[in-house]
Amino acid sequence: MDLKKKAEEHLRVDPFSLVEDWEQQPHLFMFWSEKWVDAVLERENIKQRLEVLRARLDLDIRQNPESYGISKITESVVDSVIKRHPKYQQLLAEYNRSCSEVNFLSSVREALNHKRKALESLTQLWITGYYHHPSASRTSKEEDAIRKKHLEELDSTMKRILKKEGLK
Repeated sequence: MDLKKKAEEHLRVDPFSLVEDWEQQPHLFMFWSEKWVDAVLERENIKQRLEVLRARLDLDIRQNPESYGISKITESVVDSVIKRHPKYQQLLAEYNRSCSEVNFLSSVREALNHKRKALESLTQLWITGYYHHPSASRTSKEEDAIRKKHLEELDSTMKRILKKEGLK
C-alpha cells in the first residue's frame, strides 16, 4: 500500500469506533513521526551530497575551464555550468523528491493532530449522550436501526475493553 493510501486510512475517524481510534492514535502518530524523521535524515543526506558535488564541480571547473568550454571564469558562468551538469541535475531532482516526501509526512503528522481533536470532540458528544438520544429530526426507521446497531457495537466494545483492562 502506498503512503498516501495508508495515510488516508489512518486519518479516517469513525464516531462509532472511538475506543479503537483512541487506542490506535498514539501508535499512528509514532509511526508517521518515525517516517518523517527518516525522511528528514534522507533529505539532509542528499543535501550534503549535493553540496559536496557542487564544491567538486566548482573546483574542477576553475581548474579545467577548457574541458567545460569556458574561456573566462566568472561566478555566474561557474554557477551556470554546475546547474547544467547532469549529475547535479539528477541529485537536485532527488533532493526535490525528498523535500516533497518530508512535506507530505509533515502534513500527515499535522492531520493526525486534527484527528486527535476530532476524537476529543466526538468523545465529548458521546459523553453528553449525543449518540444515545435520538434527535427529533429523525427521518426513518432505518436510521434508528443503524444508530441502535452502532450503539450496541460501541457498548460491546467498551465492555470488552473494560474487561480486558480489569475495570469491569
